[in-house]
Amino acid sequence: MASSDEEKGTTVGLKLLVDKKRNKVVAAEANKDFVDILLSFLTLPLGTIVRATKDQPAGMDTSLMRCMYNLYESVENLSTDNFLTETCKTILLNPRNPLAEHCMNLKLNVDDYYPDSYFQCSNWSNHHCYSCDYSEAKCSCRGTFTKQNFLNRPHSTDDYQGAFVKGKMTFLISDDLKVTTNSPSHLVQLFSNLGLDDVNQITEISVAAGLEEVSRLLKYLLISKSPLTDVFLPYKKGKVDNTILPEPNYIPPSLPEVQGKTSTSKLSLKIILRKSTNSVLFAEASDDVVDFLFSFFTLPLGSVVKLLDGNSGLGCVDNLFRDVNSLDKEWLTIPPEKLLDAGVKDRYKCLKQPLRIQDRQEMYYYYSQFVDPRYLPGQEKYSGRFIKPHSSFVASDDLTLTPLSSASSIGFLKEHKVPISDIEEQVIVVGEAEALCILKASLTSDSAITDGLKGLNSLL
Repeated sequence: MASSDEEKGTTVGLKLLVDKKRNKVVAAEANKDFVDILLSFLTLPLGTIVRATKDQPAGMDTSLMRCMYNLYESVENLSTDNFLTETCKTILLNPRNPLAEHCMNLKLNVDDYYPDSYFQCSNWSNHHCYSCDYSEAKCSCRGTFTKQNFLNRPHSTDDYQGAFVKGKMTFLISDDLKVTTNSPSHLVQLFSNLGLDDVNQITEISVAAGLEEVSRLLKYLLISKSPLTDVFLPYKKGKVDNTILPEPNYIPPSLPEVQGKTSTSKLSLKIILRKSTNSVLFAEASDDVVDFLFSFFTLPLGSVVKLLDGNSGLGCVDNLFRDVNSLDKEWLTIPPEKLLDAGVKDRYKCLKQPLRIQDRQEMYYYYSQFVDPRYLPGQEKYSGRFIKPHSSFVASDDLTLTPLSSASSIGFLKEHKVPISDIEEQVIVVGEAEALCILKASLTSDSAITDGLKGLNSLL
């Protein structure tokens, strides 16, 4: 569902402080409405982020997010016959924000898939009222979810109270999205950090950010160290400077992130290696493995950064994550830990998940019980899955997935011109540490399986 016409015409103003010599944003001055939008990015599931940014030009070739875009495209291209239900595909392409009720208070929201609605079963009665986030799901009573209802706002908004930030103060936002309150001392410190001595080279520009600018800002948040410059300055729009991009080579999670991790679920992944390069040609992925990979799309960005101990390797995402803890709790409308790790509701979790995902508690609605939209009448034993059980897929190193067949395997070998003598098969156990490395590699590398497993020396 597209955003309303009213929101499409809405803009949020901010003042840019620009270094004229370098044509670069030094900082932006903005009120709570713009900061609300920045913080809301942490609540967006990865599937929503991919959907909102996949058609935005990157400005240059970068490996950042490439595997995630490939994985999303794989979901788009797979027939609904591969999924447990038709709704499973819809969930992955259009995951629900766990803090959707708070995001209703945003001036601009890039999430355009029924962000303020849920659906009620057609067999509603005083004794039975099941609800669902997706209208095409099937109810356990065999009814359909035909009645659209609207979420309750957790609090009213006004000039003082925003979606996540409250108060009348203005904020200072650096080009790499470090947020502080706007004060002379913070501004002087920022100038000093950037080596700016001559304030005469600073000019002020007032700009208005609409949905298009906010969508581009989300894109550049992921791939650039200077997203404000890349979005708002006319001579650099759509161009990302090579010198400010994060290092494109994959950097595995640091040891403190993975040492001592204990998994409740472990997965088995068969990989086909090219021995001469010790790199993965492709993997044979079971339904459990594919469910795990597809579950990435349900994870909020903040929860992903939390899993990776604040080191996602994506553009300015980690700065934004740290901003929440640096802001005074009295300025926030919700506890900071809720914003940093919104979690996933039980009805969208992966059945066999090696990662420890925060549970997101359900918001209560009068006489209404939410159901798992993946429910399949008569097949309750398979509840909690996205992919049909007992199915297998071929996963390329860049996370392009197709149903397994002899033709697909031979096609990979032909494409890479690999002699049979140079092939080796290994079976890898994917526990929590391996899952963390694959998750990070899927965000920052174009060889997610090879780099993810090499991060723990899992490839021999």
